[in-house]
Amino acid sequence: MNATDHEDFELREDGHPHEDHEVDDDALARYLPRMLDEPTRFFDHYLSGRPGRWRAPRVRYRVANSGRQIADRWPAGDTGLVKLHLTQGDRALSGIDGGGLRPEAEGVATCVSWTPNPLTPVPYLVDAEWSQLSGLPDEQVVHARDDVAMFTGEAQDTPFDIVGPAEVALRVDADAPSIHVIVRLLDVYPSGRARMVLEGHLAACLYGTAFRRWPWPGPPAGLRWPPFDVDRVVAFTLAVISQWLPPASGCTPLDWICRCRLRPGERGQDGTA
Repeated sequence: MNATDHEDFELREDGHPHEDHEVDDDALARYLPRMLDEPTRFFDHYLSGRPGRWRAPRVRYRVANSGRQIADRWPAGDTGLVKLHLTQGDRALSGIDGGGLRPEAEGVATCVSWTPNPLTPVPYLVDAEWSQLSGLPDEQVVHARDDVAMFTGEAQDTPFDIVGPAEVALRVDADAPSIHVIVRLLDVYPSGRARMVLEGHLAACLYGTAFRRWPWPGPPAGLRWPPFDVDRVVAFTLAVISQWLPPASGCTPLDWICRCRLRPGERGQDGTA
């Protein structure tokens, strides 16, 4: 598993040049060994009739900003599960930070309700969806909207990795038979800049029930944040969006009209990330 986007571009911090192997011949020459060396060895082993199986670690994965790792199972045995709860739902639509993303759930949950405007759907800021890491945009302008529910975690001041599958469990209601739900996990800089780490979306059919539990199986994550200093104290934000118009989708804003309600989980219930 690799920590790249669909075009195999790697995550880079600001100030580090982006090597585009699609248009730069020198970048392509540096990229091809990373892309082809291991598959070439694999096929060489079997097509050349070498005895025995091709020996390789059972799990190999790459952590952005760190490098390649090996493990005997997935998720890797040296990782631990972190569960965060959506809290302070009454503040979720109040600005960029919104509610909380905390290790402990609230005793009593607060519902979050909003009505998307079909004439001004939430914009998708990424210019090229398949090559997002060529230039991740700042998502602050999206988070400031009053139809995007925000939940922000506490600032982190020690090094850590995010490795393995991610999941969000929400309880969502709407006055329509179905709804589009988009959930994003974002990395927040001290300046307030927010860059997307994970994204999942689902067209959920509610079938008239009061609430429906909606699990989101996110893609495997592999990301390392280096040791922090005063210039790089990071927090995480979870954004919940109910209407979103991706570029070249073929859809119209009217596909997203409905009133939505999100209930952060009470202790022992849904509303976890």
